[in-house]
Amino acid sequence: TAPNGSLLALRGALASAQRSGNLPFTNWKSFLVSVGLVLPGDGSAMTRVGRNFALAAGVACALIVTVGAAVAAGAFAVGACGAYGYAYDYRRVADARAAAERKCSGRGCKVIGAIRHGCAAFAIDAKNPCGPYGWAVNSHLGRAENASLRRCYQFGGRDCVVRAWACDEKG
Repeated sequence: TAPNGSLLALRGALASAQRSGNLPFTNWKSFLVSVGLVLPGDGSAMTRVGRNFALAAGVACALIVTVGAAVAAGAFAVGACGAYGYAYDYRRVADARAAAERKCSGRGCKVIGAIRHGCAAFAIDAKNPCGPYGWAVNSHLGRAENASLRRCYQFGGRDCVVRAWACDEKG
């Protein structure tokens, strides 16, 4: 074991090396000094790193929100006997409407609504799929489903179920 004086001298030399950024066993301190994240001896490494991390996280969130807002158009189409088609997360509503109509597999398909920052739902009578139906567009999926079911019952459905639903990126 080393005498107490030697141990204290070693600790003092290590502390001095840490303050100056000249650690013999790591290059991290020197690297952080060279890129400007830490000034030698100022003790603000965590403050600067934390501030830069927060800035990077803020920029990333802003980019995500911007991209999400740009891609938030959808449409829903319905046809005879429970046929449906939907499209979501298109840049333009016109493109979403065209895609929804193309995806509708039955006859007599027409676009019933555009989806902008929300959801659409389509309900049919389970025992008579060629009979009454209902649809709705709302900012929340549950509300759109409930409204489509109510409309199905209002038009004479007896055993209405949600056949399909779609939400755009923001719904």
